[in-house]
Amino acid sequence: MVALLVSLITLQSMLKIFNGVFSPTIKGHPAPAEPSATAVLPRATPLALTAPALALAAVTLTLGLGAQGLLSLSEVAAAGLYDTSAYVEAVLP
Repeated sequence: MVALLVSLITLQSMLKIFNGVFSPTIKGHPAPAEPSATAVLPRATPLALTAPALALAAVTLTLGLGAQGLLSLSEVAAAGLYDTSAYVEAVLP
């Protein structure tokens, strides 16, 4: 019950933020002005800021697409941990 109440309060807060950012004409706020021909265009984002995001996206795609290889590797490791007879034979002659 408490979780439901907290989630509803969080939803209300997020909706308030969303409406404040994306709907400025609500509650009497004026609409944003049209850009003029002499408006300054925003600069491009530097590579130093986009490189970490691109690296994380590449890692995420690699893990997502290469999950089968990691799964088979973990199955081999789990089988080695489950069946210790090969380890015992190698250590104790």
